[in-house]
Amino acid sequence: MPRTEQQLANQLKANKLTIAFAKSMICGLMSHKLSNINGASEILKGSIICYDKSVKSHLLKIKKEILDKYTCESQKVTDELATNLS
Repeated sequence: MPRTEQQLANQLKANKLTIAFAKSMICGLMSHKLSNINGASEILKGSIICYDKSVKSHLLKIKKEILDKYTCESQKVTDELATNLS
């Protein structure tokens, strides 16, 4: 059975956790769904939709060498996004 946004929000609140998104795909949708829940400000820190290399480089501090070596959608860049977002 898939988890709903409310179930996710409840789990985050119960564990005193927050969530943020930074990705090229689906983070806008996920942020939107969570932002519609009462009390979303307690758990949702924000979202950055970053398609372009310049956004990944400037806002999320992904090194140019990594962006040049790997594709923007690679696991390496995704890992860096997650690390730099936290």
